[in-house]
Order: sequence, then structure tokens, then C-alpha cells
Amino acid sequence: MSRWRLTPILLLLLAENPVRAEVLTLREVERRALASDATRGAEAKIAQTDADLEAARSGRRPVVSLSTEASVAPGGQLVEVETLDGQRLLVQGSHPLGEAGAFVPLPRYAGVVSMQANVFDFGRTASRIRAGEHRALAARTEERAQREDLARSTRQAYLAWTVAYARVALAERHQDDGRKRAEAVAGGIAEGGRPSADLNAARQEEVALELEVAEARAGLEHARIALEQLVGETWSDAVVPDLGLLDASAMSAATDAALASSALEQQADAAASVADSFAHEHAPFISTSAEAGLRGQASSAFPVYRVGITLTVPLWDGGLAGAQARSARAQAAALRAEADATRKAREDELRLAHSDLVRAEERLRLAERLRRLAQEQLGQVGEQHRLGAVDLRAVLDAREHAWHAEAQELAAKADRTAAWLRSQP
Repeated sequence: MSRWRLTPILLLLLAENPVRAEVLTLREVERRALASDATRGAEAKIAQTDADLEAARSGRRPVVSLSTEASVAPGGQLVEVETLDGQRLLVQGSHPLGEAGAFVPLPRYAGVVSMQANVFDFGRTASRIRAGEHRALAARTEERAQREDLARSTRQAYLAWTVAYARVALAERHQDDGRKRAEAVAGGIAEGGRPSADLNAARQEEVALELEVAEARAGLEHARIALEQLVGETWSDAVVPDLGLLDASAMSAATDAALASSALEQQADAAASVADSFAHEHAPFISTSAEAGLRGQASSAFPVYRVGITLTVPLWDGGLAGAQARSARAQAAALRAEADATRKAREDELRLAHSDLVRAEERLRLAERLRRLAQEQLGQVGEQHRLGAVDLRAVLDAREHAWHAEAQELAAKADRTAAWLRSQP
């Protein structure tokens, strides 16, 4: 979309910005909002899903442990014996209760390194890893969707702030015009050229314009505070928005709904993988184990080692795995239905936004034409008043129509910018 032409109203408003003002652009506000603490929860969820995925992958890795033992207990004393073929062996022997030495403590020690690993589990670990990968991907997509949603909310709040600031500028200019009009009327009355009744009408207009400025400033304060809450900052009154936003396509595309739909689909894939992992709970699995070390008593030490393979066949778990699998499948179906609804809602929103944009463009063209006609009418009535052909009330009415036309043009610009933002894919 091309950059729109700055209208005379916005050129005037931009010119009235004080030199000392700090213009805060939309891009800078978005950057500050996304750097705030608003997305910390999603970042923590990413860290959690990454840790869960690493835990699932650990099922394919062996578990190695070292165990040491030192104890003192009676019985099991080593006794040297000789076999018939002359070999000398150490065997354990204990004194029975009632004999001397039955309660004599003997020191023992051991140190063993062991390893356990799953050799084959018929897809159980693989399905858990797939579920973890889907969860991790969904968490990242959800985090991006939250950031886009925050950016979109920030854009809408920034637009409201910009429009409120422009309304204040218009109201203050109207107030200044009204004050000058009242002073001119008072001067004309003092010179005897105008009736005294004109002063009362001019003063009424002056007070009405003062009320308009007060209401506009209250709206500006409310809009600024709402934006500050999104960004997580507090700004001084010297910070002002970029009024050029109302005439330029400066906002980036809003894609939060599409990302939200994608995140839901990935969560559904994760739930389906979880259901698949529960379906494998009844499958057998083969594991292997090995250990090596030494055990000893007193000064005698003995080697220890063992290597084995185990086949485990689950027989019955009371229906737990089947129930968990059905629950996970139901969750996957619900998430996919929600993703479809989210996608359809976004498509409907885009169609409505495009329609609103077309209507806003037409409304803006009419508002610009109305402003030009109202200004021409004001000039003509002003000249007639100078010549004495009409009274002050006619001038005030024409001025009110012109100011109302300016306000309508500003509102049309705001609606066009809001519709353009919503129409982004």
C-alpha cells in the first residue's frame, strides 16, 4: 500500500508540535513493548518444553551409576577351606546364636559401577520424543503468537493515542480561534461597530471550546496511560506520537490469529503422539544391564561383575494406558477443532476488515470534500459579516460546521488506519 498524501490539517498539526517534544514512533513503541516482561511466561514455557523433550530423549541413552558401600555387621566371616583337588577358597561362615563370636562385628565394603540401557521398546520412546518435539514447536509458535498479539494491541493503543493527540491539537486550535474571535468582537463593540449582544454569543463559544479542550485532554491522558501500561513504562508530557501515522502505511502485518491456529495444530499433534505412546505401553521391551566392581571384607577383596539382558512383557495395568490414550486422542480432536475455528474466525475478520477499509476510504473522501466546502462557506460568511450582511451567529454556525468537518476527517483517517491494520494477512 502506497504512502498517503499529508492533508492540510495534519500538516498544520505537525507544524504546531513544540520543538522540544520527543516524537515516539510506532516502531519504537512496539520494540519497547516486546522487550517488556509481558512475554516472559511464554519464554518460560519454551524452556519447560525443551527440558521435557530432553527428558524424553534420555530414554535412548544408557544410565550409568556408581554405588559404594561400607558397613559393619556380625556373621559372614571369611573362612579358608581347601577342596579335594587342593584349591584354597574363602567362604563365608557365621557362628550360631549362643556361640562365642556370634555378635562380633565385621567390616565390609563394596564399590560397583553399573549400566542399564533399553535395547528395544517397540516405538515407546520414539513416540514420547515425537510428542516432546511437537510440544516444543507449539510452545515456540505460541510465544510468537503472543508477541504478535502484544504488537497488535500496542498498535491499536498507539493509534488511539495518536488520534487523541490530534484531537487535542484541533481543539486547542479551535479554542485559540474562538479566543481571537471574542477579542475581535469586544473590540468591535467598543468601537461601536457591533451590537453588544454579539459579545455574549462569542463568550458562550469561548467557554464551549474550553470544555472541548478539557474533554480532549482527558481522552489523551486516558489513551496515553493505556499505552504506557502495555509498554510497561511511564512517559513525560513531552513525549508525543507520530501524527504522520494517520496518513502512512507504517504498520507491519498482524499475523497473530494465523500463528495461534498453527500453535493449536501443533498442540494437537503433540496430544496425538502422546496417545500413540500410551498405545505402546502394552508392548514388550528389551533392556540390558551390566555392572563391575569389587566387594571385600577386612583385607580380602573380590571381583564383582554381571552382564544380563531382560525381556519385560506388560500383562495388565487395569486399563490405565487405554484410558490415557483415549483422553489424549480426545484432546487432540478438541485442539484441531479449536484450530479450525480460529482459522475461520481470522478469515472472516479479514473479509470484514477489507470491507471496512473500502468503506473507510469512501468516507474519508467525503469527509475531505465536506471540510473543503465548510471552509469555503466559512470564508464567505466571514466576508458577509465584515460587510454587515449577516450577524455573528451566522459566523459562529459556519465556524462550528467547519470544525465539525475537520473532526469528521480526523475520525475517518483513524478508521481507515484501523481497518488497514485489521486487513493485514
